[in-house]
Amino acid sequence: MTVTAPRKHDRTFSSVGVDGCRGGWFFVKVDPGGVFSWGVVRNLEELVLTASEGDRICVDIPIGLPDRPGERRCDKLARKRLGAPRGSSVFPAPARETLEATDDFDRAKQINDQVLGKAISKQTFVICPKIKEADDLLRRSRKARDLVCEVHPELCFWALAGQAMRHNKRTPDGYKERLAVLRELSPGAEKAVRSASGVRSGEFARDDVVDAAVAALTATASEFRSLPDEPPIDSCSLPMRMVYADRAALGRGKIVDRVPRSHAYTARLTWRGNRGEGTTDYKAYSRDYDVECEGKPVLRGSADSVFLGESSRHNPEDLLVASLAACHMLWYLHLCAVNGVAVVAYEDQAEGVMELNRDGSGQFRMVTLKPLVTITPESDPATAERMHKEANAKCFVARSVSFPVVHEPRTTIS
Repeated sequence: MTVTAPRKHDRTFSSVGVDGCRGGWFFVKVDPGGVFSWGVVRNLEELVLTASEGDRICVDIPIGLPDRPGERRCDKLARKRLGAPRGSSVFPAPARETLEATDDFDRAKQINDQVLGKAISKQTFVICPKIKEADDLLRRSRKARDLVCEVHPELCFWALAGQAMRHNKRTPDGYKERLAVLRELSPGAEKAVRSASGVRSGEFARDDVVDAAVAALTATASEFRSLPDEPPIDSCSLPMRMVYADRAALGRGKIVDRVPRSHAYTARLTWRGNRGEGTTDYKAYSRDYDVECEGKPVLRGSADSVFLGESSRHNPEDLLVASLAACHMLWYLHLCAVNGVAVVAYEDQAEGVMELNRDGSGQFRMVTLKPLVTITPESDPATAERMHKEANAKCFVARSVSFPVVHEPRTTIS
């Protein structure tokens, strides 16, 4: 069924909200032109297979499962945001091992208690087959991992309405309350809900429709917020988080949250050191080379002068130290920006120590970064200092090396 929203949209991606239902998965889809459609698919993978790169699929199902005692932090935070009585709608996510007993409630309770220290609830057990289906899909499909995010409909309504819903979603007052929120934000969403809710079907219920609609509306946002801000990753590399969006983020069209999970980097290296004799002798050739990355200036490189290289050119060891310093700085500036620290100047005198072995091989022992950061008087120096530790934990390059990256930061006030 299709319903067209009256206002113009400039998005370039489709947004899909999904909720589990008796017939499989109920979905509401918003295409780039603002056209709403809805339907039921038997398997969640059907929505992933028909989606395009950059689309968003927001699903009301736990993604990222705990494997140690205690609850997921996102579940706790969602309950806290919603308060009573809506907070009770956030069920604790089960352990992944529990999903192997989806047909035996007693066995599922036993497994969950062994892994997480708490028996599984009946409400969670009922949706375990859906959780297992989503978990299996996300673990085997990179496309699914790139497109699918976890939402909780009540958290979405809380963020879009500015407060938690007062009435239970299955009551007439609860339906009217949520429909009013959707009507205010998107007439197309309201029309889609009314259209689907008017169909008598044993495959889905009215609250499935409302939940999928608010998830789809959330997926149209220019940016997501994450609960928690820095989500932990489970043992299968899936983030344990819920996403939601403020109403101000709806309809801008620019995607800022959709970042692919893998990025490819290419560089063309050309040796420029053949002096006519090639490598007939250790001293017969130059170590000079050029590195070209598409659309960027050519980088002139050579070996360290100690190894018969040209001292006026960058050597690989210089570039490794510089790469660590640059990556740390970029993460640091980002973290300061989102944590209220205004940086006005940054410089680093980074140093790397490499050791040689008797056979001529070698390795870096450590790199020390010595950033001097200048912040505004209104900024908190303690927060500025703390951001270095977080930047180091996130730096792509620092996480890729086997030696320690030490920090000796200094902070000054402008």
